[in-house]
Amino acid sequence: ADITPAWLQTQGIPNNFDACGAEVTELPFVENINQCGEGHIIRYFRAEDESGNSSNCEQHIYVTPKSDWIIHFPANFYGECGDSLPTEMATVENFGCDMWSVHYEDQYFSVTGDSAACFKIVRTWSFINWCKYQPSVAPQIILTEEDGAWIDETTYNNYSHYQYQQILKVFDTAPPTLSYPYDDVFCTLD
Repeated sequence: ADITPAWLQTQGIPNNFDACGAEVTELPFVENINQCGEGHIIRYFRAEDESGNSSNCEQHIYVTPKSDWIIHFPANFYGECGDSLPTEMATVENFGCDMWSVHYEDQYFSVTGDSAACFKIVRTWSFINWCKYQPSVAPQIILTEEDGAWIDETTYNNYSHYQYQQILKVFDTAPPTLSYPYDDVFCTLD
């Protein structure tokens, strides 16, 4: 969120006590907040009376990021040879301060044996929350569901890396069709 003077005013102003009265002036503030919404703000104030006596104070405002998100994983796909593979992507709705990246990797498997499937693709989706990511921690595996899945920060906020496997399976249930492009009239010398 942007830090504005109007928002800073909602954070209060210092009290001043001076027998002759003093005027309080707010000086420029210093903002030290990272891309994940974490950090602090220092506000500076000066009180000065009519005699030129002054004193300064500062206010420290500590900002903690809000995590509020939903990740949607796509449904499995079962199709026929010749069908287009789905282009639906896994998505994240980010309502908080998190920084997300998404990536997928496909593993192609040709299917042999008596299965009617031509091939199978296991698409592994990876989501990383860069505000919390720790490379030494294994990803949290989300169980595959036929109709897709979704997770949110209320159940999965202690993790920073999530993986989900979407299954794309293509079947060949139609028999081949044959056609003979030539005329069936022929001549024989017997």
